[in-house]
Amino acid sequence: MSDHEQRGRPRATGGIHVFACSLHLANHPESARFWWGFAAGAGHGAAAYCLHLQHLLPSAPAQHLTNGELREADVWWERVEDALADTEGDARNIGERTTLIS
Repeated sequence: MSDHEQRGRPRATGGIHVFACSLHLANHPESARFWWGFAAGAGHGAAAYCLHLQHLLPSAPAQHLTNGELREADVWWERVEDALADTEGDARNIGERTTLIS
Protein backbone atom coordinates (compact mmCIF):
# COMPACT_ATOMS: atom_id res chain seq x y z
CA MET A 1 0.00 0.00 0.00
CA SER A 2 1.40 3.42 -0.95
CA ASP A 3 1.90 6.29 1.49
CA HIS A 4 -0.90 8.12 -0.31
CA GLU A 5 -3.38 5.32 0.34
CA GLN A 6 -2.24 4.92 3.93
CA ARG A 7 -3.16 8.51 4.74
CA GLY A 8 -6.73 7.66 3.73
CA ARG A 9 -7.01 10.06 0.81
CA PRO A 10 -8.71 8.88 -2.35
CA ARG A 11 -6.25 8.54 -5.21
CA ALA A 12 -8.63 9.87 -7.88
CA THR A 13 -8.99 13.44 -6.60
CA GLY A 14 -6.94 14.79 -9.52
CA GLY A 15 -9.31 13.15 -12.00
CA ILE A 16 -12.31 14.44 -10.10
CA HIS A 17 -10.84 17.95 -10.25
CA VAL A 18 -10.39 17.67 -14.02
CA PHE A 19 -13.95 16.39 -14.37
CA ALA A 20 -15.23 19.36 -12.35
CA CYS A 21 -13.26 21.77 -14.54
CA SER A 22 -14.78 20.13 -17.63
CA LEU A 23 -18.25 20.59 -16.17
CA HIS A 24 -17.50 24.24 -15.50
CA LEU A 25 -16.31 24.75 -19.07
CA ALA A 26 -19.48 23.03 -20.33
CA ASN A 27 -21.53 25.64 -18.43
CA HIS A 28 -22.59 23.40 -15.53
CA PRO A 29 -21.28 25.47 -12.59
CA GLU A 30 -23.40 23.83 -9.88
CA SER A 31 -22.23 20.36 -10.88
CA ALA A 32 -18.65 21.61 -11.03
CA ARG A 33 -19.04 23.11 -7.55
CA PHE A 34 -20.23 19.75 -6.21
CA TRP A 35 -17.26 17.80 -7.62
CA TRP A 36 -14.74 20.47 -6.66
CA GLY A 37 -16.12 20.25 -3.12
CA PHE A 38 -15.71 16.49 -3.19
CA ALA A 39 -12.08 16.74 -4.31
CA ALA A 40 -11.30 19.65 -1.98
CA GLY A 41 -12.76 17.74 0.95
CA ALA A 42 -10.24 15.00 0.19
CA GLY A 43 -7.40 17.52 0.37
CA HIS A 44 -7.02 18.55 -3.28
CA GLY A 45 -5.69 22.13 -3.07
CA ALA A 46 -6.40 23.13 -6.67
CA ALA A 47 -10.05 22.10 -6.29
CA ALA A 48 -10.29 24.24 -3.15
CA TYR A 49 -8.76 27.12 -5.11
CA CYS A 50 -11.37 26.70 -7.87
CA LEU A 51 -14.13 26.88 -5.24
CA HIS A 52 -12.51 29.94 -3.72
CA LEU A 53 -12.50 31.65 -7.12
CA GLN A 54 -16.03 30.56 -7.94
CA HIS A 55 -17.33 32.14 -4.75
CA LEU A 56 -15.62 35.40 -5.69
CA LEU A 57 -17.53 35.63 -8.97
CA PRO A 58 -21.13 36.84 -8.99
CA SER A 59 -23.49 34.21 -10.37
CA ALA A 60 -24.97 36.69 -12.84
CA PRO A 61 -23.48 39.85 -14.38
CA ALA A 62 -25.90 42.19 -12.59
CA GLN A 63 -25.46 40.59 -9.17
CA HIS A 64 -23.04 41.65 -6.48
CA LEU A 65 -21.17 39.46 -4.06
CA THR A 66 -22.87 38.86 -0.74
CA ASN A 67 -21.16 38.49 2.62
CA GLY A 68 -22.10 34.81 2.54
CA GLU A 69 -20.23 34.30 -0.72
CA LEU A 70 -17.19 36.12 0.65
CA ARG A 71 -17.24 33.96 3.78
CA GLU A 72 -17.45 30.82 1.64
CA ALA A 73 -14.52 32.07 -0.44
CA ASP A 74 -12.53 32.57 2.77
CA VAL A 75 -13.36 29.03 3.94
CA TRP A 76 -12.07 27.56 0.70
CA TRP A 77 -8.97 29.76 0.82
CA GLU A 78 -8.19 28.26 4.23
CA ARG A 79 -8.34 24.83 2.59
CA VAL A 80 -5.87 26.05 -0.04
CA GLU A 81 -3.54 27.21 2.72
CA ASP A 82 -3.91 23.83 4.45
CA ALA A 83 -3.00 22.04 1.22
CA LEU A 84 0.04 24.28 0.75
CA ALA A 85 1.18 23.62 4.31
CA ASP A 86 0.77 19.83 3.95
CA THR A 87 4.43 18.80 3.69
CA GLU A 88 3.49 15.13 3.48
CA GLY A 89 0.92 15.64 0.71
CA ASP A 90 3.24 15.27 -2.25
CA ALA A 91 6.86 15.42 -3.29
CA ARG A 92 6.87 19.15 -4.14
CA ASN A 93 8.49 21.59 -1.77
CA ILE A 94 6.55 24.57 -0.43
CA GLY A 95 8.07 26.98 -2.97
CA GLU A 96 6.91 24.86 -5.89
CA ARG A 97 3.43 24.43 -4.43
CA THR A 98 3.10 28.17 -3.83
CA THR A 99 4.10 28.84 -7.44
CA LEU A 100 1.41 26.45 -8.67
CA ILE A 101 -1.31 28.39 -6.85
CA SER A 102 -0.17 31.97 -7.50
